[in-house]
Amino acid sequence: MRNFKIGNLFKCLSLIGILIMSGCSKDDSIKPLQDPDIPSFNANLKSGSTAIMVETFTLFTETWSSIQSNASAWGSAGITMAWLPPCSYSADTYGYLPTQWYNYNNSRGSSTQLASCISACKSAGMTPIADIVLNHRNGNATAGADFVNPAFANNAAAVVKNDECACGTGANDSGTGLAVGRDLDHTNTNVQALCKAYVASMMSLGFGGGRYDMVLGYGATYAAMYKTSGFNVGEYWVSDRNSINSWINTSGMSAFDFPTFNALTSAINNNNYTALAGLPGLIGINAGKAVTFVSNHDTPGPGLLGYVYILTHPGIPCINVSDWYSWSSQIKTLISIRKAQGIGQTSSVAIQSATSSVYAAIIDGKVAMKIGSGSWSPTGSWTLATSGTNYAVWTGSGSSSSSSSSSSSGGSNVTITLRMLKDVGQGNAIFYSGDNATLTNWGTGAQATWTTGNYWTYTLTVASGTTINFKARLGTYGGSGNTWESGANHVITNPVNGTTYTVTFQGGF
Repeated sequence: MRNFKIGNLFKCLSLIGILIMSGCSKDDSIKPLQDPDIPSFNANLKSGSTAIMVETFTLFTETWSSIQSNASAWGSAGITMAWLPPCSYSADTYGYLPTQWYNYNNSRGSSTQLASCISACKSAGMTPIADIVLNHRNGNATAGADFVNPAFANNAAAVVKNDECACGTGANDSGTGLAVGRDLDHTNTNVQALCKAYVASMMSLGFGGGRYDMVLGYGATYAAMYKTSGFNVGEYWVSDRNSINSWINTSGMSAFDFPTFNALTSAINNNNYTALAGLPGLIGINAGKAVTFVSNHDTPGPGLLGYVYILTHPGIPCINVSDWYSWSSQIKTLISIRKAQGIGQTSSVAIQSATSSVYAAIIDGKVAMKIGSGSWSPTGSWTLATSGTNYAVWTGSGSSSSSSSSSSSGGSNVTITLRMLKDVGQGNAIFYSGDNATLTNWGTGAQATWTTGNYWTYTLTVASGTTINFKARLGTYGGSGNTWESGANHVITNPVNGTTYTVTFQGGF
């Protein structure tokens, strides 16, 4: 749910005096679990994995039965996670104004059909991911705080006191307010307990993780309380990747990569690919926690070229069902390339071109790609794997330079990745500084990307036969390196294309 689009999503709802159907069907067989058994998340997602998610629904049409009918095709295509729509009874048809948390009959179908859908996803080799709405709830018979199934210990105290309903007596909102639904007071220990129990109950239905709606609406410390033992991703809808990364570090969840979405949309819609220079999104600083996407149920996106990008780049790509309907053949081909070449969450990217007409990159030294109307192709032992209007993808290996380059050096280039294992503490980062321009010519250094396990990686392209001298620097995340690593320089002689060099930390800063 995108808070500044609520008027479009829920324009049929009045903000004052909404009367919700009080005679809704309640499934009495479904009760809150007091001691739930939260299943462990399966092996479909791990650091460096080739996990891929599908958003199985639009706002309007998909039912549990129709989602179930697509599960086999998604699983066969190599998709590993299926994000399902909200499953609780809701005041709206979309599921984003939950009324009765423990009533799993809604506009998508019955609780029995939901169970069948979850089972079908698992049978297809996908982990079902629940859409979890904890920021807000609707009353049962009014738009106020008359919550049922479950009720809070004190319904009025469960609502923030600055909610527009003027019906809450809790603390002030710990996040961004939402003008529909009652914003819950997550500082309230009873609210926390019931939120955790609700999440656990959904996991007991067979979900293997959660997509958390509107997490801007409450503090990241509360998100950390509510996450499951499986996969967790938050809808932290801001444009600043450092803000998203800060939320990730506090919540312990992954997050949707809105900055990459924004850059892709700008580049493709305006045919100006300078917007993609330098991996400007979350994948440029914390790819292991980034879920990339081209469109979602709230917002349309830039189309097929966006999938060429996210399915060849690091992060966990998320495919929107509407786009699947439009380009399933092309998407399946891109997935097969991604899987065959082992591209995953933390793959390395060597950008070759980011001009007004073309973006090109080599990923892990195994896949070369380009999008845009401009011409570009890699040099070396590459095989064209797929192509279409304004895009192409190659597999193989070799040196790389733009076919339109004016360079006359005659030499070839190699792409390498530096990786150091070092816990530098929250708010800090590793920077690599060395004797070439990419490594800032012994300046403050190029910031490395953090990945799971406290690995700091940085990918660069240098001329073959080069000897590289470099050292690590410590600095503030998003800033620059200001403290040198002690000891002698690290040296790489004649680097090999596509290789990751593990750098041994030599001493203190």
